[in-house]
Amino acid sequence: MRKSFAGLCRLVETEMGFDLVSGDVFVFVNRRRDRMKMLMWDRSGFVIWYKRLEEGTYEIPDLSGGQGEIGWEDLLLILEEGGFAVGPASQTLCSSTAKYG
Repeated sequence: MRKSFAGLCRLVETEMGFDLVSGDVFVFVNRRRDRMKMLMWDRSGFVIWYKRLEEGTYEIPDLSGGQGEIGWEDLLLILEEGGFAVGPASQTLCSSTAKYG
């Protein structure tokens, strides 16, 4: 979770192959699943949101394929309730849907 704007943008474009200014929110979760960063373009620049859980871990979709996509409702469940579905420890989530990888 050390990457900031340049590192996350590079990851999204080169390794994940997504368009940074598509309107999608790209969500990254650390291996311990207790911290989350979300990267998005808002017409005038990039925004990063960061959330650290004081207790527990995020339960997120299975990332066995390396990346995927979730809807806003599921992203909100993860942010507000801390969970979606039980899955393995993850490195990245990414969403207008949320894209993750």
